[in-house]
Amino acid sequence: MEFTIEDFWAHDCNREILKSNGVDSECLIPLYHGSPNKCFIPQYGYGEDKHDYGRGFYTTLDYELACEWAVCTSEGENGYVHKYILDTVGLSILNLNEEYGVLTWLAVLSKHRSAAKSKKCKLNEKKLIDKYYDKEIENYDVIIGYRADDSFFSFAKQAIRGEVDISLLDEIMRQGKLGYQVFLQSERAFEKIKEIEMNEDGYYREVDYQKYSTLYNSRDTKARDYVANLIDSDRNTLTDTIEKYLD
Repeated sequence: MEFTIEDFWAHDCNREILKSNGVDSECLIPLYHGSPNKCFIPQYGYGEDKHDYGRGFYTTLDYELACEWAVCTSEGENGYVHKYILDTVGLSILNLNEEYGVLTWLAVLSKHRSAAKSKKCKLNEKKLIDKYYDKEIENYDVIIGYRADDSFFSFAKQAIRGEVDISLLDEIMRQGKLGYQVFLQSERAFEKIKEIEMNEDGYYREVDYQKYSTLYNSRDTKARDYVANLIDSDRNTLTDTIEKYLD
């Protein structure tokens, strides 16, 4: 099913996020993008292919998460958060997780961020993409789906290698352990986003490196520990691994 803005407003937590950002129109979404760059203009066709969903513009509804993204790759330098409003009228929006589930999410990751090194892993990725990747995903203007930061991308790699039950990864996704991102991929979507909250120097909020790099590293460590403990637990039976779904 196609994701609608009403789906956002149907959940109290999302409603509070929107209301707290002064957004009353249910066709508008406030979005944040964390960057090391003070000046940043999202442009269609730019970006890197080797991200979760490919080349496009990655944003979040969570201001604090955007702050972490702004400094997570810097070396001691403050970052910047840019705030936007996306007008969703006329845009096709896909809720990747609700429509397709964890195996397609893994297939999308494999297509754009291959983790394969061994022959077996490469074969698993190829089968996964052939069976579960749907090219229709590329036709949407906006994709809303879980993100794979470094800690959980390592978990995804272990799933593709057949070292963890798929049901455990699915459970983590549905519990919201990975968080989610709003990804703009079409030219039409780029035409419908506008930066707001201009200060005296431009459109941005400066992010303190020390504070948010500490928060990022703490969250990443907790996530890695959580995943490691889950994989080593009795709940990981190794009877529901990826090979079960590829033939």
